[in-house]
Amino acid sequence: MPSSHTAVTFTLSRDVDGTISGGPSGLSAGDVPLLFRSGIDVLGGTLWFDVRRSEPLPFVEITSAAAAAWWVEGVLGADPATTVAGWAPDHAEAIVDGADVDSAGGADFGADDFPDDPDIALLLAVDEVEEASASFDLNLSRVGASLVALRRLAMGHWLRRYWPAGDRTGFGHLDPLLMDCELATLAWSLDDILLTRQHAGPLLAPHAARLVDLVDDGVGTGQRARLLRAALEVARHTLVPSHPAYAAVCELTAEGEDPGAAVLTFERRQGAPTTVPRSHVALAASTTTGGADGRRVDEVDWQQVPGQVLDWGPDSVEWTLRRDGVLWEVEVTVLAGATPPRPDAPSNLRAVVFTRAATGQPREVGAAALEWAIGGGALVGVVPLGAVTDPPDVDLDVDALVVNVVDASVRTPWPADRATLRRLQQQARELVMARESAEDTFLAERVAFEDGEVE
Repeated sequence: MPSSHTAVTFTLSRDVDGTISGGPSGLSAGDVPLLFRSGIDVLGGTLWFDVRRSEPLPFVEITSAAAAAWWVEGVLGADPATTVAGWAPDHAEAIVDGADVDSAGGADFGADDFPDDPDIALLLAVDEVEEASASFDLNLSRVGASLVALRRLAMGHWLRRYWPAGDRTGFGHLDPLLMDCELATLAWSLDDILLTRQHAGPLLAPHAARLVDLVDDGVGTGQRARLLRAALEVARHTLVPSHPAYAAVCELTAEGEDPGAAVLTFERRQGAPTTVPRSHVALAASTTTGGADGRRVDEVDWQQVPGQVLDWGPDSVEWTLRRDGVLWEVEVTVLAGATPPRPDAPSNLRAVVFTRAATGQPREVGAAALEWAIGGGALVGVVPLGAVTDPPDVDLDVDALVVNVVDASVRTPWPADRATLRRLQQQARELVMARESAEDTFLAERVAFEDGEVE
């Protein structure tokens, strides 16, 4: 849902507990489905974006105004920075004014030593402040490079999580090495805003050994080569020294390089195709349907499973309710979007079966782990339900089957909710389709769309 507006009113509000939240006036955070939110932890809080919008228009949640002072001016502007600084509590002064530390016996004491001391109780209480709000004009045509980069970083993390996997989807494979390398180097360029070591290090840690091998063998001079060398330099700064590849990374990297420059100056593609390939258009939102043999099909709830594991096209889940006397079971097949790391690898996923209780509330009647099928093209399982009807000869009505992570809670099991889910996930597929003609695509995206190598 892109917008053509170049200026918006941005509102900040302070709650009684001192936390600050903000976003575009007239837009509520609750209006943005969770599927389309992508957040980034920054110093003193969180920035998140509605990835359906093309503008760098953030929602902010600040828990430490003092820490956020490092980046607010560069991201939102001088006026919001002045406001946030004015809302920052002076804790040091509050402690000095609120209690006489010397009379309490110095610094080495606890609240239990002075249970009736009102000054100590004041120190332990949650600081309350007056609620406040302020509004500012944010000119989207003049926002700085940091805000543009933050929005792109949020978009990249969303793509990393929700790129449609599976041969039937028509989308190519999103190379995790290329994607994580570009996100890590982009994060490194924002080290005055992010906790960079915590952000970039985990992205590069799984790829460090392969990065060393690729760069050591020679990767040429193209975009891919520049990105891999920049990522290796970031790895030198962000990997923990105990990482098995840390010493080799340090040997291959040289001081004085600027790994962030390779990403902030990303190539804006001109004249990109504006039509969507027919293989993508063929995807349409499905509905849960049943056959005469009890067979039903549905699609996976993307938010309840890890990315890049299951097929995220419509009708990727097939299940059949069977009965043997008074006992019931559900046979489940879920198409895979990736191959297992090894034939005996656990999937860490399960199928959960629900029926509707007399109260109208969902009632879980069975769950079972899913295992990789021989050949790795699907995950399969059988959910034993037992004798779940009363009287036992009454047919069982199964309302929903949900695939999710083992031991995790289950959300939105009812058909009406899942119709909304299917509609939103189709919108997500269309959003990814539109990225093919975007100006700020990641290298991993371009490789996936072209289904080949980019030099």
